[in-house]
Amino acid sequence: MNYQELLATQEWKVKRQQILQRDNHQCKRCGIDNTFSPKQRGPLFESNYFELNPNYEFIKSDNLNVNLIILSLKTTTLICKTSLDKSSFDKSKEHVIAFNIGLKYKLNYNYNGTTLDTNIRNLFTNTLCNTTTIEKLTNTISDGNYVIDKEGFWFLEREREQEYLKTNSLQVHHKCYRKNIEIWAQDDSEYETLCNVCHRIVHENQKIPFYDSSGNLFSELIPCSRCGGQKYFKCYSHINGGACFKCGGYGFENKAFG
Repeated sequence: MNYQELLATQEWKVKRQQILQRDNHQCKRCGIDNTFSPKQRGPLFESNYFELNPNYEFIKSDNLNVNLIILSLKTTTLICKTSLDKSSFDKSKEHVIAFNIGLKYKLNYNYNGTTLDTNIRNLFTNTLCNTTTIEKLTNTISDGNYVIDKEGFWFLEREREQEYLKTNSLQVHHKCYRKNIEIWAQDDSEYETLCNVCHRIVHENQKIPFYDSSGNLFSELIPCSRCGGQKYFKCYSHINGGACFKCGGYGFENKAFG
Protein backbone atom coordinates (compact mmCIF):
# COMPACT_ATOMS: atom_id res chain seq x y z
CA MET A 1 0.00 0.00 0.00
CA ASN A 2 1.54 3.34 -1.01
CA TYR A 3 1.43 6.44 1.15
CA GLN A 4 -1.49 8.04 -0.65
CA GLU A 5 -3.52 4.89 -0.06
CA LEU A 6 -2.54 4.91 3.62
CA LEU A 7 -3.86 8.47 3.94
CA ALA A 8 -7.19 7.33 2.49
CA THR A 9 -7.74 4.58 5.07
CA GLN A 10 -10.44 4.87 7.71
CA GLU A 11 -7.81 4.28 10.41
CA TRP A 12 -5.86 7.38 9.36
CA LYS A 13 -9.02 9.48 9.05
CA VAL A 14 -9.95 8.58 12.63
CA LYS A 15 -6.45 9.37 13.93
CA ARG A 16 -6.38 12.64 12.01
CA GLN A 17 -9.63 13.80 13.62
CA GLN A 18 -8.35 12.80 17.07
CA ILE A 19 -5.21 14.92 16.66
CA LEU A 20 -7.12 17.90 15.23
CA GLN A 21 -9.50 17.77 18.18
CA ARG A 22 -6.64 17.43 20.68
CA ASP A 23 -5.00 20.54 19.18
CA ASN A 24 -8.28 22.48 19.21
CA HIS A 25 -8.25 22.63 15.40
CA GLN A 26 -5.43 25.17 15.58
CA CYS A 27 -2.03 25.25 13.84
CA LYS A 28 0.57 24.61 16.53
CA ARG A 29 3.10 26.89 14.82
CA CYS A 30 1.22 30.02 13.71
CA GLY A 31 -2.02 29.68 15.66
CA ILE A 32 -4.61 29.91 12.86
CA ASP A 33 -7.76 27.82 13.11
CA ASN A 34 -10.81 27.02 10.99
CA THR A 35 -12.18 30.55 11.48
CA PHE A 36 -9.23 31.98 9.56
CA SER A 37 -10.44 34.22 6.75
CA PRO A 38 -8.97 33.89 3.26
CA LYS A 39 -8.63 37.69 3.31
CA GLN A 40 -6.06 37.26 6.10
CA ARG A 41 -4.03 34.52 4.46
CA GLY A 42 -1.06 36.54 3.33
CA PRO A 43 -1.35 38.06 -0.15
CA LEU A 44 1.13 37.57 -2.96
CA PHE A 45 2.83 40.43 -4.67
CA GLU A 46 4.17 40.41 -8.17
CA SER A 47 7.92 40.71 -8.19
CA ASN A 48 7.72 44.13 -9.85
CA TYR A 49 5.79 45.38 -6.80
CA PHE A 50 9.21 45.48 -5.13
CA GLU A 51 10.71 47.20 -8.20
CA LEU A 52 12.68 44.04 -8.98
CA ASN A 53 15.72 44.57 -11.15
CA PRO A 54 17.81 41.89 -12.89
CA ASN A 55 20.23 41.50 -9.97
CA TYR A 56 19.68 38.17 -8.25
CA GLU A 57 21.71 35.24 -6.96
CA PHE A 58 20.75 31.64 -6.19
CA ILE A 59 22.49 30.07 -3.21
CA LYS A 60 22.26 26.79 -1.32
CA SER A 61 21.73 26.99 2.42
CA ASP A 62 23.45 24.48 4.69
CA ASN A 63 20.61 24.68 7.23
CA LEU A 64 17.55 24.50 4.95
CA ASN A 65 16.08 21.80 2.71
CA VAL A 66 15.36 24.37 0.01
CA ASN A 67 17.26 26.81 -2.22
CA LEU A 68 17.52 30.52 -1.55
CA ILE A 69 17.45 33.51 -3.88
CA ILE A 70 18.85 36.93 -3.00
CA LEU A 71 17.02 39.73 -4.80
CA SER A 72 18.79 43.08 -5.03
CA LEU A 73 15.98 45.61 -5.10
CA LYS A 74 16.17 49.37 -5.50
CA THR A 75 15.52 50.06 -1.83
CA THR A 76 16.53 46.84 -0.07
CA THR A 77 17.78 43.28 -0.40
CA LEU A 78 15.18 40.51 -0.07
CA ILE A 79 16.02 36.88 0.66
CA CYS A 80 13.42 34.27 -0.31
CA LYS A 81 13.23 30.50 -0.25
CA THR A 82 12.62 28.91 -3.65
CA SER A 83 12.35 25.56 -5.40
CA LEU A 84 14.07 27.15 -8.40
CA ASP A 85 17.78 27.20 -9.17
CA LYS A 86 19.97 28.77 -11.81
CA SER A 87 19.23 26.04 -14.35
CA SER A 88 15.44 25.99 -13.84
CA PHE A 89 14.84 29.74 -13.60
CA ASP A 90 12.94 30.81 -16.72
CA LYS A 91 12.98 34.61 -16.95
CA SER A 92 10.21 34.54 -19.54
CA LYS A 93 7.71 33.27 -16.93
CA GLU A 94 5.83 35.48 -14.50
CA HIS A 95 7.08 35.21 -10.94
CA VAL A 96 5.66 36.32 -7.60
CA ILE A 97 6.82 36.74 -4.03
CA ALA A 98 4.72 35.02 -1.39
CA PHE A 99 4.75 35.58 2.36
CA ASN A 100 3.10 33.94 5.34
CA ILE A 101 1.49 35.44 8.45
CA GLY A 102 0.67 34.12 11.91
CA LEU A 103 -0.94 35.14 15.18
CA LYS A 104 1.19 37.71 17.00
CA TYR A 105 1.00 35.91 20.34
CA LYS A 106 1.40 32.39 18.93
CA LEU A 107 4.09 32.42 16.24
CA ASN A 108 7.45 31.44 17.68
CA TYR A 109 10.97 30.60 16.50
CA ASN A 110 12.48 28.08 16.34
CA TYR A 111 9.68 25.58 15.95
CA ASN A 112 10.72 21.94 16.27
CA GLY A 113 8.65 19.64 14.06
CA THR A 114 10.62 16.44 14.65
CA THR A 115 11.39 14.07 17.51
CA LEU A 116 15.08 14.98 17.18
CA ASP A 117 16.72 17.99 18.79
CA THR A 118 18.22 19.22 15.53
CA ASN A 119 16.55 22.60 15.16
CA ILE A 120 19.30 24.95 13.96
CA ARG A 121 18.60 28.67 13.71
CA ASN A 122 18.59 29.83 10.11
CA LEU A 123 19.17 33.23 8.57
CA PHE A 124 15.43 34.04 8.47
CA THR A 125 15.21 34.16 12.27
CA ASN A 126 18.00 36.77 12.33
CA THR A 127 16.45 40.07 13.40
CA LEU A 128 18.13 41.89 10.51
CA CYS A 129 16.89 39.58 7.72
CA ASN A 130 14.25 41.18 5.41
CA THR A 131 13.41 43.83 8.01
CA THR A 132 12.59 46.56 5.47
CA THR A 133 10.21 44.27 3.56
CA ILE A 134 8.61 43.01 6.78
CA GLU A 135 7.93 46.58 7.90
CA LYS A 136 6.40 47.43 4.51
CA LEU A 137 4.18 44.33 4.43
CA THR A 138 3.06 44.79 8.03
CA ASN A 139 1.17 47.87 6.84
CA THR A 140 -0.93 45.65 4.54
CA ILE A 141 -2.34 43.63 7.46
CA SER A 142 -5.54 45.20 8.71
CA ASP A 143 -5.88 42.86 11.70
CA GLY A 144 -3.39 43.79 14.42
CA ASN A 145 -3.50 40.27 15.85
CA TYR A 146 -1.37 39.01 12.94
CA VAL A 147 2.32 39.47 12.15
CA ILE A 148 4.57 38.72 9.19
CA ASP A 149 6.21 35.30 9.50
CA LYS A 150 9.99 35.77 9.27
CA GLU A 151 10.43 32.27 7.82
CA GLY A 152 7.62 32.64 5.30
CA PHE A 153 9.12 34.26 2.21
CA TRP A 154 9.19 32.50 -1.18
CA PHE A 155 10.04 33.41 -4.77
CA LEU A 156 8.03 31.24 -7.19
CA GLU A 157 6.43 30.96 -10.58
CA ARG A 158 2.97 32.55 -10.79
CA GLU A 159 1.41 29.20 -11.78
CA ARG A 160 2.31 27.77 -8.35
CA GLU A 161 0.97 30.59 -6.19
CA GLN A 162 -2.03 28.59 -4.91
CA GLU A 163 0.33 26.14 -3.23
CA TYR A 164 1.67 28.91 -0.96
CA LEU A 165 -1.60 30.55 0.07
CA LYS A 166 -2.71 29.81 3.61
CA THR A 167 -6.13 28.12 3.64
CA ASN A 168 -8.41 26.95 6.44
CA SER A 169 -7.50 23.33 5.67
CA LEU A 170 -5.46 22.02 8.61
CA GLN A 171 -3.10 19.06 8.21
CA VAL A 172 -1.67 16.51 10.63
CA HIS A 173 2.12 16.37 10.57
CA HIS A 174 4.23 13.32 11.50
CA LYS A 175 7.22 14.29 13.67
CA CYS A 176 8.77 10.93 12.71
CA TYR A 177 7.96 7.59 11.10
CA ARG A 178 8.59 4.12 12.48
CA LYS A 179 9.27 0.93 10.57
CA ASN A 180 6.53 -1.73 10.89
CA ILE A 181 4.22 0.71 12.69
CA GLU A 182 1.25 2.03 10.71
CA ILE A 183 1.08 5.79 10.26
CA TRP A 184 -2.03 5.94 12.49
CA ALA A 185 -0.60 3.75 15.28
CA GLN A 186 2.24 5.90 16.62
CA ASP A 187 2.19 7.64 19.99
CA ASP A 188 0.01 10.76 19.95
CA SER A 189 3.04 12.90 20.87
CA GLU A 190 4.46 12.17 17.41
CA TYR A 191 1.66 14.03 15.61
CA GLU A 192 0.77 17.70 15.52
CA THR A 193 -1.65 19.98 13.69
CA LEU A 194 -0.21 22.44 11.19
CA CYS A 195 -1.74 24.70 8.55
CA ASN A 196 -0.70 24.00 4.97
CA VAL A 197 1.92 26.79 4.89
CA CYS A 198 3.50 26.03 8.28
CA HIS A 199 3.61 22.37 7.26
CA ARG A 200 5.76 23.41 4.31
CA ILE A 201 7.99 25.57 6.53
CA VAL A 202 8.59 22.73 9.00
CA HIS A 203 9.71 20.43 6.20
CA GLU A 204 11.92 23.16 4.74
CA ASN A 205 13.64 23.59 8.10
CA GLN A 206 14.05 20.00 9.24
CA LYS A 207 14.41 16.44 8.04
CA ILE A 208 11.96 13.92 9.48
CA PRO A 209 13.52 10.91 11.23
CA PHE A 210 12.64 7.34 10.24
CA TYR A 211 13.26 4.78 12.98
CA ASP A 212 13.85 1.05 12.57
CA SER A 213 11.99 -1.64 14.48
CA SER A 214 14.35 -1.25 17.45
CA GLY A 215 13.79 2.50 17.70
CA ASN A 216 17.17 3.39 16.24
CA LEU A 217 17.46 6.16 13.67
CA PHE A 218 17.37 4.50 10.26
CA SER A 219 17.47 7.57 8.02
CA GLU A 220 16.33 11.18 7.74
CA LEU A 221 13.66 11.75 5.13
CA ILE A 222 14.31 14.50 2.59
CA PRO A 223 11.15 16.45 1.68
CA CYS A 224 9.94 16.46 -1.92
CA SER A 225 11.31 19.52 -3.72
CA ARG A 226 7.90 20.25 -5.28
CA CYS A 227 5.35 19.80 -2.48
CA GLY A 228 7.78 20.51 0.36
CA GLY A 229 6.62 17.40 2.23
CA GLN A 230 2.92 18.30 2.16
CA LYS A 231 2.09 15.29 -0.07
CA TYR A 232 -0.93 16.84 -1.77
CA PHE A 233 -2.42 20.18 -2.86
CA LYS A 234 -6.00 21.09 -2.01
CA CYS A 235 -6.21 23.37 -5.08
CA TYR A 236 -5.53 20.34 -7.31
CA SER A 237 -7.87 17.94 -5.50
CA HIS A 238 -9.76 17.28 -8.74
CA ILE A 239 -6.68 15.52 -10.15
CA ASN A 240 -5.79 12.25 -8.40
CA GLY A 241 -6.98 13.64 -5.09
CA GLY A 242 -4.42 16.45 -5.30
CA ALA A 243 -1.45 14.12 -4.77
CA CYS A 244 1.89 15.68 -5.71
CA PHE A 245 2.81 14.26 -9.09
CA LYS A 246 6.56 14.34 -8.32
CA CYS A 247 6.53 12.21 -5.16
CA GLY A 248 3.19 10.47 -5.77
CA GLY A 249 1.70 11.71 -2.50
CA TYR A 250 4.54 10.36 -0.39
CA GLY A 251 6.06 13.72 0.45
CA PHE A 252 9.72 12.76 0.42
CA GLU A 253 12.50 12.16 -2.07
CA ASN A 254 13.69 8.97 -0.38
CA LYS A 255 10.77 6.56 -0.05
CA ALA A 256 10.30 4.32 2.97
CA PHE A 257 6.75 3.19 2.20
CA GLY A 258 5.07 1.37 -0.68
